[in-house]
Amino acid sequence: MTGLAGWALLKSASAAATGGLVVTDFGGASQVVGLAIQADGNIVAAGTAFQPGGVDFALARYIGVLPSQPIDAIISNVQALVASGVLNNGEGNALLVKLQHAIQHLDSGNATTAANDLQSFVNEVTDYIAQDLLTGAEGQPLIDEADSIIAQFTKK
Repeated sequence: MTGLAGWALLKSASAAATGGLVVTDFGGASQVVGLAIQADGNIVAAGTAFQPGGVDFALARYIGVLPSQPIDAIISNVQALVASGVLNNGEGNALLVKLQHAIQHLDSGNATTAANDLQSFVNEVTDYIAQDLLTGAEGQPLIDEADSIIAQFTKK
């Protein structure tokens, strides 16, 4: 496909090796006429594919990742630490509030503020490790995941 056709920006593990770009080749010259991002983060592209002997329609659907999905994974990990008794409800809630704020800021299109919320989360987890509320083995994966998300938001 040429131009926008066949190119979709995806934040997924499978697209990471190509910088987040996915190319769909329908053969011949092709073009996108319409592009939609669905509520679930998936991307649908519709257009035409010019083949020898005629024109066909072209339709591609890409499985995307919503920006908040990696944060949802951290939320699950914090909830597991509370459920197992490693953190009490107050400690867990202090972390969860920061993650929920990050999601709210992402949903409103403010990645910079979301990154700041995640940095506050990292600082709190670091404090929990220093206070022996979490071991390094329990806290470092939370820090690493949050740092990875922050890096995506602040990448220039």
